[in-house]
Amino acid sequence: MTIIIALLMATLMPLGFLYAIKAIDFYQTGNLKFIAISGVWGVIAYLLAAQINPALISNGFASRDMVLRYIGPIIEEVLKGIILIVLIRRTEFKYFLDGAIYGFTIGIGFAIFENFEYVLGHSSVAIELAISRVLSTNLIHATGSALIGIALGLARFDRSRLSRALYLIGGLVLAITIHSGFNNMVNDRVALLFAVIAGFTGAGAIALAARRGFKDEESWVHEKITDTEGVTRGEAEVVQRLDDVNQLLAPLAERFGVEKASQCEKFLFVQAQLAIQTKMMDKLQDENMRRALEKQMKDTRKQMDVVRRQVGSYAMLYLRNIFPDNDPTIMNLMKSRIEASAAVNKDKVGTGIWDLNDRLKINQLKRSFLFQGLSDKALDAIAQMVREHKLVEDDVLVRRGETGDSIFMINTGWFKVVTEDANGGELIINKTGPGEIIGEMALLDEAPRSATVIALAPAKVFELKKDAFQEILDQRPDVALALINGISSRLRFSTTYIQKAIDWSQKIAAGDYSFIEYTQQQNSKDAESDADKADQLLSAFFQMVESVKAREDDLKQRLEKLELKIDESRRKQEFEELTGTDFYANLKAQAKKMREQRIANQDEE
Repeated sequence: MTIIIALLMATLMPLGFLYAIKAIDFYQTGNLKFIAISGVWGVIAYLLAAQINPALISNGFASRDMVLRYIGPIIEEVLKGIILIVLIRRTEFKYFLDGAIYGFTIGIGFAIFENFEYVLGHSSVAIELAISRVLSTNLIHATGSALIGIALGLARFDRSRLSRALYLIGGLVLAITIHSGFNNMVNDRVALLFAVIAGFTGAGAIALAARRGFKDEESWVHEKITDTEGVTRGEAEVVQRLDDVNQLLAPLAERFGVEKASQCEKFLFVQAQLAIQTKMMDKLQDENMRRALEKQMKDTRKQMDVVRRQVGSYAMLYLRNIFPDNDPTIMNLMKSRIEASAAVNKDKVGTGIWDLNDRLKINQLKRSFLFQGLSDKALDAIAQMVREHKLVEDDVLVRRGETGDSIFMINTGWFKVVTEDANGGELIINKTGPGEIIGEMALLDEAPRSATVIALAPAKVFELKKDAFQEILDQRPDVALALINGISSRLRFSTTYIQKAIDWSQKIAAGDYSFIEYTQQQNSKDAESDADKADQLLSAFFQMVESVKAREDDLKQRLEKLELKIDESRRKQEFEELTGTDFYANLKAQAKKMREQRIANQDEE
């Protein structure tokens, strides 16, 4: 039992150190296949070293003391580093953080099997030996090969072959020096405490280096994510805050479920990896590696599209609008500073003319197509008339059938515009977001609201009452023109929406379902045109069509089987009718008589 416990400790404790180092790989750039390969190679390196070192001693090439102190560390570090020289040519080896992880894994694989040899050979002190080796020798092995991995990772982006070779030699020499120094210290009977301190010092240095690698990758993500192909601005803002990913996605998990939040998290990390690959493309000098990276980036984009479809349009919409355009922390700080400045300079001209809230309203009103191009003075007058409302998810802003006496301008958040189908179910006819207006039709024709508008996420809107709106229209003809343009845009979209629905209906009537695959592709993309948006909003109809097609296919199969049964039954009935006639009976009797006559004739002959 003691041996089993010692072997478990000699295995699990080094793996625990490896897990701690791997946890620094926040953006998950380390390839699990490469980690497994590295661990296996560490075992192979140990088995090779276990043959080479004793052979040197038994054949008289070197003394046991010389091998332990100097020659052994050289052989072992070179053997451990061979696989890193192979992996460095692969695009999955992204930066020195990956090199640290792969190298550390090699050292752990080497150390675990070396532990087995020592534990099984010293059963009387197996547990003590396992603990002491894990906390000292194992960490030195992992440190040495991790240093080689870091050196190779740093060399990847260097233009000069000589420089890359010097990186490798420098990392190898440093690893051998540390390993040899530790072996000399242990052979000189240094206290166990100092050996443990040396082991933890080495592992700590690797952890710090890995942490620096993570910080570099983080800066790459922040630098490249906004320019990365296929990543929207809203998604980029979330990716730049991945360190708070659990907190950011908590509301999304509450609304859509833990599985959907997990899919969103995977989607964000894939985008971060794509940003890192984009930065690598800028830094790589080797053309072969650049071509390989281009292929990998293409695969990453495909993976991102797959995960995007899994997330779905509603959850994706929510994800892209997690961050409002105005950070309240920053705004509160600005407000306090402006107020302080106004108190100090209250007698000076030009100070404290605008309250920050009004200034904020002006900037937000500028986003609405109604007020684009108006002067700050005109916007200031409008800002005095509007009232801000805050809504939470599923709050109803306007309800179909109600009398409309206000127009709403969306500041932050997204809304769905819904009506009811023939069965009383919810039918989404549009989605609208920041800068757009809601309720303008009810103000113009004084008819009840034509649709219900519901918040998809926490949102802020400005409300402008009918009287104030009429006053603005009287004073600002350009606002009236903007309103007409906005209504015209809505009408164009409605026309596109209706045309799309009619087109699909005609195809279905003709038994043509070819548009389904195209619609699936469009639903995974950002809506860039009225047609794309109509495709996405008609997704409920599209899902219904899929079920109709499935039922139709099933019905066809059943009908084919039924036709076969009917044909078989009909043939049987016709046969029975034919054989039941007098004609058939007479024919059968004559045939029998003819057979008997033929047999009789044969007998006479």
